[in-house]
Amino acid sequence: LPLVLLAASVRAETLTLEKAIGLALTNNPALQAIGAEAKAAKERIIQAYTPENPSVGVKFERTPFNTLNVRNAMSTNYMVSQNIPFPGKLISAGKAAKNEWRAFANIQKQTALDVTADVQKTFWNILFVEKEIELERQNKNYFYRYKAIAETKYAVGKATFDDPVKASIY
Repeated sequence: LPLVLLAASVRAETLTLEKAIGLALTNNPALQAIGAEAKAAKERIIQAYTPENPSVGVKFERTPFNTLNVRNAMSTNYMVSQNIPFPGKLISAGKAAKNEWRAFANIQKQTALDVTADVQKTFWNILFVEKEIELERQNKNYFYRYKAIAETKYAVGKATFDDPVKASIY
């Protein structure tokens, strides 16, 4: 079905197998979605290897309720913190993200192969049907010629009545 739609859009040119495969690979929504997921998974690899961002903060204690002036606070605490993950955790997360990207890349390749196989199958089926139609037209022309010959032979008396009747049955 997709090949028929593609064939309708490229009516001015002859649709070759290579063109059909190219159109199917560039316009297939499933392949585009998997490509986007693979790209996103590749971007997550660096994030998986990177530790969390440090945090910086200021804490004002015992600030009077009736004012928003933080200079009246009894104490001011400044803090800087950094979460340090367990050794090997970032490396493991990075490897997992890399494996996820490889999985999406393999799924993308497999989907492209499936789309290519479907297009090839459909293309050859359509070609087969076109050849069948052409052969049927030739057979029909042969039938009409045989019928005309049988009727002509009957008209001139060189054939029996059975020949035109048989020709019209087939």
